[in-house]
Amino acid sequence: MTAAYSRPKNTRFWAGVCAILVAVAGLNIGTSAAFAADPASLTVSITADTPSAQTGTNASFTIGYSCVGTVPCEGAVIKVPLPQYVDASAPSWGYNWWHTPALTNSPDVASSSVDFDGTAQFTMKASLPAGSTGSLGIRMTPTTQTTPDGATLNVQVNGSGSNLAPSTASAAMTLSAPEHTLSAQLYGSSFFYYLDQDVTFNGYIGLQDPSAVGVEGLDTLSTYKMTLPAGAQFVSAEPAASNVTGNVVTWENLPGNNNSFQPGQRSVSMKVRFPSTVFNDRQNIQILTEGAGTSVSGKPMTVSRNDSFMLETFVEKIQPYLQVSTSSYSYIDNSVARGVPYSFSLYLNNYNSTTAAANAYVAADLPAAFIFTSTYMNAGETLRWKAASGATGSYTASDSEQVTLQTLGLPEDAKLTHVEIDYGALEPVSSRSTGLNGVTTDPAVTSVQLCATATLTSASGTTYPASGCGSYKVVDPFIYASVYLQGPSGSTVYRPGDTVEWNSYIGNGSPGGKALQPVVAFVIPKGTKLADNPVKWGSSEWGCTPTAGYENPTTSVEKNAVDGQDVLTITWPGAPALEPNASLNCGLVISTVVTTAPAGQISAGLYLGDAGGPISTTPFASYVPLDSAASQWDGIVRDDRGVLPGGSANSIAFRGAATAPTGTGASLSSTLSVKGSLDTDFVTAPIVGKTEAGSDVTYRLPISNTGNVALNGVVLYDILPFVGDTGVSAAAASIPRGSQFAPVLQGAVTVPAGFSVEYSESTNPCRPEVNPTAINCVDDWTATPSDFGTVRALKFVQDTGTSLPAGEQATFDWSMQIGQDVPAAQTAFNSVAFSAVREDTGAAFVAEPTPVGVTLSVSDLAVSMTGKTGTPDSEIPLPLTVTNNGPSDSPATVKVTSTPEFPLSIDGATTRDANVPAAAAAPEWNCEAQGDDVTCTSTGPLASGSSATLPLHLTLGADGETGTVSASVTGPVPDPALDNNSTEAEFIAAEEPPIPPTDPPTTPPTNPPTNPPTVPPTGGPGASTGPGATPGTGGLSVTGGAPLWGSVIAGAVLLGVGATLVLLRRRRSSNEPSNAQD
Repeated sequence: MTAAYSRPKNTRFWAGVCAILVAVAGLNIGTSAAFAADPASLTVSITADTPSAQTGTNASFTIGYSCVGTVPCEGAVIKVPLPQYVDASAPSWGYNWWHTPALTNSPDVASSSVDFDGTAQFTMKASLPAGSTGSLGIRMTPTTQTTPDGATLNVQVNGSGSNLAPSTASAAMTLSAPEHTLSAQLYGSSFFYYLDQDVTFNGYIGLQDPSAVGVEGLDTLSTYKMTLPAGAQFVSAEPAASNVTGNVVTWENLPGNNNSFQPGQRSVSMKVRFPSTVFNDRQNIQILTEGAGTSVSGKPMTVSRNDSFMLETFVEKIQPYLQVSTSSYSYIDNSVARGVPYSFSLYLNNYNSTTAAANAYVAADLPAAFIFTSTYMNAGETLRWKAASGATGSYTASDSEQVTLQTLGLPEDAKLTHVEIDYGALEPVSSRSTGLNGVTTDPAVTSVQLCATATLTSASGTTYPASGCGSYKVVDPFIYASVYLQGPSGSTVYRPGDTVEWNSYIGNGSPGGKALQPVVAFVIPKGTKLADNPVKWGSSEWGCTPTAGYENPTTSVEKNAVDGQDVLTITWPGAPALEPNASLNCGLVISTVVTTAPAGQISAGLYLGDAGGPISTTPFASYVPLDSAASQWDGIVRDDRGVLPGGSANSIAFRGAATAPTGTGASLSSTLSVKGSLDTDFVTAPIVGKTEAGSDVTYRLPISNTGNVALNGVVLYDILPFVGDTGVSAAAASIPRGSQFAPVLQGAVTVPAGFSVEYSESTNPCRPEVNPTAINCVDDWTATPSDFGTVRALKFVQDTGTSLPAGEQATFDWSMQIGQDVPAAQTAFNSVAFSAVREDTGAAFVAEPTPVGVTLSVSDLAVSMTGKTGTPDSEIPLPLTVTNNGPSDSPATVKVTSTPEFPLSIDGATTRDANVPAAAAAPEWNCEAQGDDVTCTSTGPLASGSSATLPLHLTLGADGETGTVSASVTGPVPDPALDNNSTEAEFIAAEEPPIPPTDPPTTPPTNPPTNPPTVPPTGGPGASTGPGATPGTGGLSVTGGAPLWGSVIAGAVLLGVGATLVLLRRRRSSNEPSNAQD
């Protein structure tokens, strides 16, 4: 292996440095020692943020960790088991305040989660460097009502890892639970309280406000007592009463009734009779409820309450109620689509009756436009029917079943005109219902009304009627779709750089009866961006296969499309439409990355429409809300913001909304770029800039706050390129950058507002913010250097009291001059290290993005051509070769001119007619013809040492004619050797006599050459790539780049190899045929 291709160990550092480095608070970019079996331990600690907390509110703890030893802590995991008095999942009460454990990560955390059993887990980065320290946070909500006042919350933290001994720590916090009062409630089991009848009362004792935050719950209830009005007769109780004395009913030490909504609640049920000999019609009576017990910490709790009830004289009566209801979907106001099944629901209740009906039935004459298809019947119910044909019949269900025309023994096209559903006996305070399913197909019908009557018959034969009607609007088929969007579940808080996955469901509902060709628009949350490959199908791990035709969605993004937010549009061209009552097999998952979103939450919206065009607002109700004014719960909106293609306030969008929690995070993005005199724009690594001796190069450094926390104390250091230079920061100070020459600063640097610049003449200036351990550094910084030509380092300092807000950018430019005596193909590499401080926490972080190089480009373009003799009027490939003998790549432009009688052609297209331009098919060259001339331009740089032929042909003239072809080559890269940039050759058209046959030699030739002549390569040093330069991407070949940057300069240098390929051709013998063609 040559030195040029050797790869020292320190390449492992730069291989991991990204051009855009996201730094989080507390992060230091540094090298890690190779793992060895030396001792390492992860020490954990935990402290309560406050000495006490109230149950039902936040109880916060801070966890500390430290990687102690000489090697990294591998596979470190920190866990916090669920402590006593904290539930693993939300209880059934207090949803407005409950929060699952919330976690706060440090920069060393790769991921964090809360398991189903409530255990919190922080998974640290795979290798935690020795000496790493940091803190984590956990916030829990101690359970209310079941936690005694004064209880101790003990929280334990455990640390472990693949090369670590377990570590444990614990902390305690006192919990307070203020005493709360009890509440007693008493309800009757009926709407009426009749004299001389058994009346049931249900009583409850529990907390006055079961969802109150922090209150102490009920533990024991020693006495539950009800005092009835004098003269009332106690009948029974459940559970059985402990004592009944006169009109006082007492229960003692009742157990809790296991009501998860309110732990500790007690309940009883009691039957009482009020004789008409004691009580009067319309008389109000009172029942006193009393209770006494203790809280979960043993404090006494009591309650006393009076409830009033009005008594009535019992009268036997049957009073039915009938309602004909419709199945209305949201926002379509009882509209049904032609040809789509719908139903009328016949609802009969006997709630106002005091006695049973011996028989109850409902009858309905079916509208002419309603084509009956089925009904659902319970066991014992009888359906009596009449058809348009005059046929009649009945059917009694033996079990709960769906009854169709086929069940009734009728043909599929039979039309029922009248139905009766007989329920048999009907008890008071009870109900029955039946649904009549059908369809309307008549295109002239715009509404359907069904009226029904109910008849209840008493034991004596008296009938009691009730009636009701219901109606639908009938409309043409329409789209009634649905879309559901779900944000991430769990307690993860998403910070800048984190990826949020949004899950969705897409379906086409049945009411509209029209197929849907889905088009989906996702409004990207503010302060986020789409992830790489942002759209995928979910649930693949469970074997979900996307619907056929929907496997590969087509996506596009429109910037600032809606209220300044980007919109991702997803379509499936050529996919089959979703029929009514169909949905996509798998959920669509859209991924976004948090950038500058502030702490709190981000909101996303997913809109579903039809690829065939905007969905009409007909038959949707006029009160469908505008999208701009809708709440997050509105699933159907008018698309006044135009989220979907062609959307407007006059079109419908189906919408899903979701949120995700966000936290703070600091992130600074920076990439150093350079523009040489031969570059058309600034380039960044891995591409290397191109320049020429004696010219200026300009460096540009934009720094962007891509986090959501303002940054201050920003300091940037640039040690300008020099021979023997290294990185700037502590992490890179021992890593050679590999510069081969030192450009010279041209003058004062102009800085953006909020920054100042200082200069140093040292190549090792003091730079404590990025390299506090620099040895023998020189502190000679000054704002006014005596000679800018002697400056070797720059320092950019943010002004005191200013900050770089989230989403803002500052850009620095400075120019340097390349000396006239710098050899060709040498390269200088430059890098900048920066430090910034989080404005919220004061934590600092340091980074040094990948260096960028600039090289002196020199080419030696040459063109050669050999004349030929050939058959008149024949077409031959033009024997012209273009070569780059120089050390640098260079584009090439070749101009070829020919005698009019010997026309040139591009891939056979003659150029004799100047008004008919032609183009080359060869991808390496773009050729254009004008008259007798052809100009060919290379589509990319001609590599150092390479040769190429042009896609040109030459048509020879008439017999005896001679033509001259001339060619010249030029390029944008300096070319000091111009004597080989042009050539000329003669071509002769001549008929050739036949060649007489000759006998082959009988003996082989003697003394064959054993060592054919070779030609050493020309052009000086061979090609290498700059930091990370990629062949074929426009990266310029350079020499001398130190191979320390991993992929940055791994290409290195191969001196002299392949620089030039010279083809030697044997000179034609004088007795060989002169018209031989190549």
